[in-house]
Amino acid sequence: RTLETASGLTPTSGSPELITSLEPEAPLASWLGTDTGSLPQVQAADAEARALRREASATRAALIPTISATGQERFTNAVGFGQAPYYAIGISAQFKLDPTTFSNASSQSEAARAADIRAEYARRQAQDRIFDAWHEARSQIEKGRAARAEVEATALAVKVAKQRYESGTATFLDIVTVERDAFRSEVARIQADAGLAYARIALRLFAGRTVGER
Repeated sequence: RTLETASGLTPTSGSPELITSLEPEAPLASWLGTDTGSLPQVQAADAEARALRREASATRAALIPTISATGQERFTNAVGFGQAPYYAIGISAQFKLDPTTFSNASSQSEAARAADIRAEYARRQAQDRIFDAWHEARSQIEKGRAARAEVEATALAVKVAKQRYESGTATFLDIVTVERDAFRSEVARIQADAGLAYARIALRLFAGRTVGER
């Protein structure tokens, strides 16, 4: 129901047989070598850090003096007024000393530094998620193998119980009991395969890869 609400798609009736491959994942080093800079959460943290750095630079720029320069060139043909043409050049610098500007520049610089730390933390967190997801997938593979072995063992137990029942050395209750155990082992196998499928998908999502990518 939650999936239908989130996706807007109505699920079809029935369900496919869930059998997940127990093939191991690629080595952990190949997953940790993923460029985490392309992950959405890392890109968002980097964008925030860049915005705050630019804002801090703009605030500090208010402390830079405004320098202006002027130049004049004049001509005259009047006698006795000096040599023509003559030039005049002037340079001025204007400083704006506002105490709030200093405090704002300092706070913006600290905010930019904090954003850089958050961006680095986002990268480390992305690597940690990949690390955890890879180990979870490996754990689910082992659970899947154990569940399959249990299914084979209970199936053999059912076969033996039926043979013993036909030969008169076992009761019908014995058959019911082993069939119940076989059913439970098949349920456990399905749960293990579902957990493995989810772990593989989570690993690829955390690494920024497509679901079917190896």
